[in-house]
Amino acid sequence: MSFASDVKVELGKLKIDDCCKTAELSAFLQLSSEITFNNDGIHVSFKTMNNTIARTFVSFIKEKYNLPINLLVKEQKLTKNDVYVIVIDNAKEIVDYFDLFNKDYNHHLKFIKNDCCKKSYIRGAFLSTGSINDPKKSYHLEIKCHNEENAIFIQMLLNSFGLNARISKRREELIVYIKEAQAIADFLYIVGAQKSYFDYEDVRVNKDISNLVNRKNNCELANEIKAINAAKQQLEDIKKIENMEGLDSKIKEVMELRKKNPTATLQELLDIYKEEYDKEITKSCLNHRFRRIHELATVDSVD
Repeated sequence: MSFASDVKVELGKLKIDDCCKTAELSAFLQLSSEITFNNDGIHVSFKTMNNTIARTFVSFIKEKYNLPINLLVKEQKLTKNDVYVIVIDNAKEIVDYFDLFNKDYNHHLKFIKNDCCKKSYIRGAFLSTGSINDPKKSYHLEIKCHNEENAIFIQMLLNSFGLNARISKRREELIVYIKEAQAIADFLYIVGAQKSYFDYEDVRVNKDISNLVNRKNNCELANEIKAINAAKQQLEDIKKIENMEGLDSKIKEVMELRKKNPTATLQELLDIYKEEYDKEITKSCLNHRFRRIHELATVDSVD
């Protein structure tokens, strides 16, 4: 299974309070249900490709309502995945209670009076139309909405937990999404996916460490290349002025030091200088002498 499927299976098996079941069921119905009419009355259908979510939805309905439920399993031709369609007959009571014809998101508020119910509504929204990328590949979580009211409401709930959710449009759908790795990890913790949270964090931390090591190695390589190029330039400068008369003895010391140690770094040259001349100089002093050599070489080239 994919990482997203694993998360949904874990969430579908959670044991939650009755008030939270109502909040989660509200999200299921608002985001993934369709209402149809015929001579027998009002019918509500709910679709999902996840067997665990289908069972969760059916159990919530059976606990709250004594209504006939039909389960249909259809195969998608393109993906070969099963789609579970749960049809509830004579569902006027459900439509009225959850106010499914009302697009104003304020009517959702009666189902999320407590923080636990807010988390359950978010969980239900994710289970209904959400997806999450495998952290090994990229950081992205989204919940699809069919109208602006639901998108704004879900964004508001997510951001009440500091998740920095945003909204974008994709074809005919509105997408509420989170891109920050830490915020996605927090989302998993908030909705109760404890195992998935630790799996996600494990991958994220390992990626961060790997990226840090790569940056460090790249930085060290860049510094090494810089040192080699600097040493090459110093040797070219020395070649131009080594026969020049009247050179300062301190300049001559550095010139000899570099010629004998063409690939040494500045720090290595300082150590060698101390051993050879039994005295110490600072890195800034050594740099100053190399700058002086370069100045002399430049003037000599112009002349």
